[in-house]
Amino acid sequence: MIKLLIGCIMISITLILGERPEWYPRNASLFEKACLVENDLRPDQWARMRTMHLEDTPAERAFLLCLVKTKNVFRPEKGFEAERLRLGLQQSIKADCDIEHIEHCKQMYGHLKPDDVMVFQIAKCVCDVKDEKCRKLIKNEL
Repeated sequence: MIKLLIGCIMISITLILGERPEWYPRNASLFEKACLVENDLRPDQWARMRTMHLEDTPAERAFLLCLVKTKNVFRPEKGFEAERLRLGLQQSIKADCDIEHIEHCKQMYGHLKPDDVMVFQIAKCVCDVKDEKCRKLIKNEL
């Protein structure tokens, strides 16, 4: 009986994690491609970034700002939303990062201007400790 209950709970969690939040764009990969072209980023640079390795260049900062705006993680009227970044990372690169750490990064860098610098520094803060604060989601968790 306990195994059945645990199985049902695990299935429910899997279904919840796998659902795309309503604010997250249905065609997110098209936005990624548009941001790549708009910011003259090469596919190999995006592949590296998807492994959570960032370089502080104007192109990467502009690309990240484009992504978080088009994916509704950063909205000028609301600012940077940590929970949306966590869910966006789950959707896009299949990484589940600690929300408290993302909030910590937001608190440390959320005041920076211009916006591309702020977004980059928050992302870098999250990525710098990915091995301790993030875990890769396996296929059946999505």
